[in-house]
Amino acid sequence: MCTKTKIINKFKSTIEKNNLIEKNDTIIVGASGGPDSQFLIYLLNEVKDYYKINIVLAHLNHLHRLDANEDEKLVIKTGEKLGFKTFIDHKSMDDYAKKEKISAENAGRILRYDFFRSIKNKYKNAKIAVAHNKDDQAETVLMRIIRGSGLDGLRAMDYKNKDIIRPIMDFTKSEILEFLDENKVSYHIDYTNLETDYTRNK
Repeated sequence: MCTKTKIINKFKSTIEKNNLIEKNDTIIVGASGGPDSQFLIYLLNEVKDYYKINIVLAHLNHLHRLDANEDEKLVIKTGEKLGFKTFIDHKSMDDYAKKEKISAENAGRILRYDFFRSIKNKYKNAKIAVAHNKDDQAETVLMRIIRGSGLDGLRAMDYKNKDIIRPIMDFTKSEILEFLDENKVSYHIDYTNLETDYTRNK
C-alpha cells in the first residue's frame, strides 16, 4: 500500500531533482481524463501552495471516439472541483491525418501540443506538464530500439524538454492506479489504448 504522503514526497523529489517547477510558474496540464493525467492533476493540486504555482487544465477532444465527450466532461468536472481554469477545444485527428497524410496517432500529438502551446502563450513563466509514467518510458525505449535507433533508443524521454515537463515519470502504472483508487479519484479508460492499430499499443 502506498500512502498519500509517501507519493507526494516522491513527486516533490522528482520535481526538485530534475528542476521541473519553479515558484510562481503556471503549469498547463495536458488533461485527458485518463488515470495518468488525473494522477498528475491531483498531485499538482497537493503541492500548488508549496510551489506557489498556478494550475491550468487543457483538454483537446480529438473527436476520435464515441465516448470522447465523457473524457471532456470529467476534465471540466475536475477543473470545477479543484478550482482550476480549464480550456477545451475540439479538433479531428482523423481529418488532420488525412489532410497531412500522416498517422492518426501523430496527428493527435501535433494537434495536442499546438493547443497546449496556444494556451501557454497566454501566461508568463508557463510550462506544459504531460503525464508520461515509468511504464511509458520503458515502452518508448523498446519502441526506439525496435525501430533501429540503436543506443540512442536507450535515452528515451527526458523529464524536461524545453517547455515540456514530465513530473510523474518515476511512478509505475500500478502505483498510479492504487493512489487513484485509494483516494477515490475518478478517471476514464481510453479503449483505443487496448487496440493494436498503433505501434505503441502493439
